[in-house]
Amino acid sequence: MTNYANSSIGFPYRITSGSDGALWFTNRNNSIGRITTPNNNPTPTVTKVSPNSGPTTGGTSITITGTGFVSGATVAIGQGSGLSGAIAATNVNVVSPTEITATTGGGAKAGTFSLFVTTSGGTSAANAGDNFTYNIPAVVPTVTAVSPNSGPIAGGTPITINGTGFIPGARVVIGQGSGSGPTAIAATSVDVVSSTEITATTGGGAKAGTWSLFVITSGGTSAGNSADDFTYK
Repeated sequence: MTNYANSSIGFPYRITSGSDGALWFTNRNNSIGRITTPNNNPTPTVTKVSPNSGPTTGGTSITITGTGFVSGATVAIGQGSGLSGAIAATNVNVVSPTEITATTGGGAKAGTFSLFVTTSGGTSAANAGDNFTYNIPAVVPTVTAVSPNSGPIAGGTPITINGTGFIPGARVVIGQGSGSGPTAIAATSVDVVSSTEITATTGGGAKAGTWSLFVITSGGTSAGNSADDFTYK
């Protein structure tokens, strides 16, 4: 307790610190009032995000390491310059002044962006340590059409494949037995035009017959069906 003299609130009076960290005064008439104090919270910093990647659909549990974290902090992952269009994280929990746990929000665009922590002290500045990468979630591709759906066993037939879940790096093979095993014939000049279209050229050295064409990505391998048939003649 500290005693002070101030005619504006009644002499004498005392100032005490409340449980909320604010300062309170009591004058000789036992009138109590709160003294507004300046914000002394430091601007937060982010030094690490773990894990630092997850799907654009959100739902990734992350731990944020840094400084200046206080109760009421919010977390957002940018989608451009700074906080413009940022995706808000959910389940934000300030574990300590140096650690926050949260869950990434969904509806993001793919790419690497800065994660920002905002408190009453300000917003963390972007730096290499706060990066989070939103990835397009891997899905098992499907094949719904192959055109043309026949060609010579010597290969060299340009084909267009329609379906879903096509992503860069996809491979195309045409079975020569059961499934897409080691005897399958790999297509060449594979170009993922879009998530629903691939162009390629059939490989040669095949045996005659009608076989399923398979698209293989990091999400898995398309399942054989009548729509994916290709006939080697």
